[in-house]
Amino acid sequence: MPNPSGRYAATQAMSIAVALGDTGGALRLMDTIRLDDTVPLATRARYGLDVALTHVECRRWDQAADTLEKVCGMAPGWVRHQMLPGVIISRLAGVSVARLRALAHAAGVPLAVR
Repeated sequence: MPNPSGRYAATQAMSIAVALGDTGGALRLMDTIRLDDTVPLATRARYGLDVALTHVECRRWDQAADTLEKVCGMAPGWVRHQMLPGVIISRLAGVSVARLRALAHAAGVPLAVR
């Protein structure tokens, strides 16, 4: 997708697929969307959260954690005001407690490990 408006529309389609639980559709979109610095940071960060949640739904624990970590690093102030990182962290399994704690700290969300 060469133009910024097309990339923005694709990220919105990704958010909709994730919200509707269309994991297959989200996976297909993940394979086609490439974002660069011409796309606003908040759009890239939100897309990253959608990617992380899609990885969680596919039980790709390490990829989900890696993606969330990247989002926290690229937009630390923004991510602390979002609810989705807490949802992602609460659904992560197969990731060490130490890594979960680090992600929760980076995202600014409380961690309740059972």
